[in-house]
Amino acid sequence: MSELAVNAAKHGNRGKGSIGIRVRLRKSRRRLCLTFGDRGPGFGEALLRGDASSFNTGMEMIEGIVTGTMDGTIERFNDNGAMVRITFALPLSQSTEERRGT
Repeated sequence: MSELAVNAAKHGNRGKGSIGIRVRLRKSRRRLCLTFGDRGPGFGEALLRGDASSFNTGMEMIEGIVTGTMDGTIERFNDNGAMVRITFALPLSQSTEERRGT
């Protein structure tokens, strides 16, 4: 999440002195969804299409952690600024698995 905040600080203030950041965390029974956004100009079309050549080092790092380490998904879109939605499955605890008999 710190890399998302750094990107928002660099690109998300539309030339103003202050930075508007939006963060939403939703948890369902088996999934966690983090939505993070700024109030900047938004992502370029190439990045929205998933063109890896348009990623900066920070975006590459985020992509690698989310899809590799966390086995999650990442969605980038524009909504009054750049938005990133990260979703991943929550592991079942051992006690939950034992109650279910799995």
